Amino acid sequence: MWGGANDIGKKNSQEALRHLCKFVDKNQNVNVILMSAPHRHDLMPSSCVNYGVVCFNRQVKKRMKLCNNVKILETDLNRDCFTNHGLHMNSSGKPQIILKLADMIESLAVKNNISYI
Repeated sequence: MWGGANDIGKKNSQEALRHLCKFVDKNQNVNVILMSAPHRHDLMPSSCVNYGVVCFNRQVKKRMKLCNNVKILETDLNRDCFTNHGLHMNSSGKPQIILKLADMIESLAVKNNISYI
């Protein structure tokens, strides 16, 4: 739907939140899994972009708390899960996110008593 830390760094986070809320409102009969915006390892931890990422993720959690059909997948990966430049996930980080996503989907299926196709 939207980028990630790049869009947050360009001050598009409020617009992204509006679109996200509209999407969730229109799809209340569907389970939605949101990935939190990842920390940017190419910037200092104290950078304004990383601060914006933390604030954005906090706002998403706060707004989605009341939505029973929305689960948030945390992208709290270590630095070694990203490429040398620190912006994109590498071949170690992508499988970790996939495993987290698979676990979340499986827990939703078990909770809702859904059989796999």
